[in-house]
Amino acid sequence: MDDNSGFITTEQIPADDWKRLHVIDVRDAGQFDKQHIPGAVNVEWRRVFAERAQLPKDKTILRYCKAGVFSAQSAMALRLAGPESVCICK
Repeated sequence: MDDNSGFITTEQIPADDWKRLHVIDVRDAGQFDKQHIPGAVNVEWRRVFAERAQLPKDKTILRYCKAGVFSAQSAMALRLAGPESVCICK
């Protein structure tokens, strides 16, 4: 992980900041169906780069997974495309 990313927990995000985020759960559909952050969309980590054109340009892209590995990999892929973003571990 490079210096342009950070790992945070949901508790560290102020309530007012959530409206400025586009939350992507990068786990597989089965894990997403079991539990996810309300309002999150499910885009498996392998598909994030391929689906980058559908991501909003006016929000910070916040990706999360269980341990941070998949969100970090999707962060690297998105960074190649340019958006500023944050990783989150749940």
